[in-house]
Amino acid sequence: MPSISILMVEDNPINLAIGVAMLQSLGAEVQTAATAAEARAKLTSGQRFALLMLDIQLPDGTGHEVAREYVAMGGRAPILFLSSPERSDDVDDYAHQKSGFLAKPFTLRQLQEAIDSVL
Repeated sequence: MPSISILMVEDNPINLAIGVAMLQSLGAEVQTAATAAEARAKLTSGQRFALLMLDIQLPDGTGHEVAREYVAMGGRAPILFLSSPERSDDVDDYAHQKSGFLAKPFTLRQLQEAIDSVL
């Protein structure tokens, strides 16, 4: 994967650390947020991301709320939602936005395939 900028939003510090390490091993530049508020701050900072990876359940909101606000601001990067396998049907349809779902925990191969499917 060519070097791309990814925002990974995940409240579990272990999942976040593993996800960042995997993304970096694929050559990505990764910014992180642990809450919906931190994600909003990053998304309004002027930095552009090629991909958003959003945990569906966050301590102060949901990945869906962050995604809806991002799209409403004119954001166009693909969105990859992260959650447990039983939440795979809990992904909103963003008709003008590529989006996908990646069940946690995931392998490096599953991560690469999920990214490839939305980029």
